[in-house]
Amino acid sequence: METINISTPVDIVHLVNMAMGHVPPDSLVFVLKRNATGVGALSGSVRVNFDMRAVRRFSDDLAEQIAQVVRRFEPCEVVLPVFSCDEIARALGHAGEEKNSRDVHALVHAWIAIKRELLKVGVRSIPPVWTGHNKCGWILDPEECVPVPNVETTTNLPPLSALPHARDHVRKQLENCTGDKRSDLEALIRDASKLCSFALSEATPSDWDSIHVSPGAVRAIETLSDNGVGRDALITLFSARHPSFRPDVVGHLSPEEFLETILEILEGDMEQHLAGMDAIRPHMPYTYSVLMYLKLIAVHASDEYFSELLGVIAWFEWVAGHNSYAHHFARSALAVDSANSFAGTVEAFVERGITAVWTR
Repeated sequence: METINISTPVDIVHLVNMAMGHVPPDSLVFVLKRNATGVGALSGSVRVNFDMRAVRRFSDDLAEQIAQVVRRFEPCEVVLPVFSCDEIARALGHAGEEKNSRDVHALVHAWIAIKRELLKVGVRSIPPVWTGHNKCGWILDPEECVPVPNVETTTNLPPLSALPHARDHVRKQLENCTGDKRSDLEALIRDASKLCSFALSEATPSDWDSIHVSPGAVRAIETLSDNGVGRDALITLFSARHPSFRPDVVGHLSPEEFLETILEILEGDMEQHLAGMDAIRPHMPYTYSVLMYLKLIAVHASDEYFSELLGVIAWFEWVAGHNSYAHHFARSALAVDSANSFAGTVEAFVERGITAVWTR
């Protein structure tokens, strides 16, 4: 087992990078340590959404919720907290702007409340670290600022939905939603609605013959799989978390409404609509039916989309808590296309012991 010496903010940011495979933007990350003093094993990491807007609206209730999220994870006695956000770097005056004393005060106040709630659940903390714009330091010593070598921590890149090619891809689908393309999307929506019957009836698919795959749905999925935008659309659709994609309503969508919903999701916080990214246990009969459906789609789809589909299957195996299967399908996707970064992310999750949030 590798021993890691941790004494500086840079050490802690590198630890987050090692634990999660990257330094996530607009996040509060806790790396968990089993014992409070001396050498001890790390037991995982926990991430919650956190940016300056959250700081400015912070409340004691939110501090309590964060502490409860940490407590639900594997047992630990101490946490190593990292606030990863470019806005925080700017507020501290380390991104070419004047320090915003009001925001700094709000950030310190938020941390004190979080620390107080952590102590209530028996968890101690080292002083918190901030990182952003490829720099880092101690939050309680805001003048300190050092570069972070070999780790990309700047988080001011536009989200996928803000990139012109992403918006244009979906808008083009909307403009061309006629004839066969419209019929194919209708077939995909019908298939999704039939899968939802397993969620509404609580029945697990009895065999492969109980899963219906329409030829038009295969073509629609191939069209959507042209890039990562379509892949994210598929994952969001089959997560059935967005109000328009829930089991009792998805079948009523028109192709235009389906694409408009995808565009809305891409321009918002997509993560909140993804199964596996919150503490809610997925509906297992429905999840199994989705996995069976996607595997049948992969069999019928053209070779050029095979790797992307295997990556999506790997994701839903991870969502279901089937980490060995998730690893298998992620590796299979990478064997077909080594540049499949999404499959690489799922592979990294499994190899680093990062499980779906509901399993923690």
